[in-house]
Amino acid sequence: MNNNIRLKIRDLVRRGGNRPGNQLKIVAPKVDATNAAQKLETNMADRARADQELVDMNKALSGGAVVVPQMQQAGSSGNDSIKQQIGSALQGNADGQFDTAVMSPDAAAKTKSSIGGRRRRRKSRRKSKKKRKSRRKRKSRKKSRRKSKRRRRKSKKRRR
Repeated sequence: MNNNIRLKIRDLVRRGGNRPGNQLKIVAPKVDATNAAQKLETNMADRARADQELVDMNKALSGGAVVVPQMQQAGSSGNDSIKQQIGSALQGNADGQFDTAVMSPDAAAKTKSSIGGRRRRRKSRRKSKKKRKSRRKRKSRKKSRRKSKRRRRKSKKRRR
């Protein structure tokens, strides 16, 4: 059965058909410019347009970040105070934009984020085995070997 299907697919491909699931789709790229000079011109035009927008925005906000309609009745000091109040209100909104709401103690307890647990012991890393013992240990080992050798000799003499 499996072989039969493979033969059918092979015949289909030989006749100019294509295998399902093995199709290569190439999306044609969007081309605005046909040569490098045209591309440079469009980039320069885009940059000039962006610069002009920046200049216009700077002109609109030249007195500061906040533009307030002027009131003749309030006078210059009144207009300045209105501008300052609106500016501080806008700044407060901008500062608090990404602040999250403070949770009440009950809500915090429900999340169980502040519940403590027992203190965990830090796991010690496995130390590599020393290849050679320290000089002191080697010396003491020699002494103990000598002692044990002497004991063996004494006990051997006693047995005779």
